[in-house]
Amino acid sequence: MAIPAVRPVRELLWDICYYYCVQDNYDRIFSEKVYGSPQLSASEVVSGLRPSRGGAVRVQYDDLASFKTAAKLLGIMDDVKV
Repeated sequence: MAIPAVRPVRELLWDICYYYCVQDNYDRIFSEKVYGSPQLSASEVVSGLRPSRGGAVRVQYDDLASFKTAAKLLGIMDDVKV
């Protein structure tokens, strides 16, 4: 039985860092995860509604007022840095 080649840890970490830390790669992965998640309202999340496949959900807001309302319902900070 052959022993599989093992890559040095430093080389493996470089590959992982390059993959996730390069802006174009990060933006693509981030967008796929965020916009690929089902969209629910903050009140649906608080009521316990979850997608059938489980996983993350996206709560979208249109303006500062709707963000503050959603944040209050979810119990997260509602301050905004501009």
